[in-house]
Amino acid sequence: MLIQEIKVEDTLYLRQKILRPTHKIEELVGEWDDIPVAIHFGAFVEGKLVGTASFLKESRGDDETEWRLRGMATEPEYQKRGLGRALILAGIAHIKANQGGRIWCHARESALGFYSKLGFMVTSDRFQKPSGPHFIMETPISS
Repeated sequence: MLIQEIKVEDTLYLRQKILRPTHKIEELVGEWDDIPVAIHFGAFVEGKLVGTASFLKESRGDDETEWRLRGMATEPEYQKRGLGRALILAGIAHIKANQGGRIWCHARESALGFYSKLGFMVTSDRFQKPSGPHFIMETPISS
């Protein structure tokens, strides 16, 4: 397994396949994808991109050290092999290096266990998105 920085364009296939199968590829580029403080990581197995995660500096209020995780997707046959964990850890290392203090995300209800194992805590009530029920989850990043 190899985790490395990738271009936003490289994330789109998995975003569509795993997260938004009813959307066209061109609809999956967010306005946040190209901001200077956004970074995209890919997980590669035998040279094939099988997982992605994007991180951007996005505060929900006064805490300027917050970063958001978006667009996390892993090919189903590669799930439960540590790739998602490795992507999150790569993001945390980047955020730490950029004086980040907290990471948060909109977690699908089906992924609560995954994020909990990484130290994320649910900090919202359940809410509905077009892709299903979600919760805000977050974790502090220790220095």
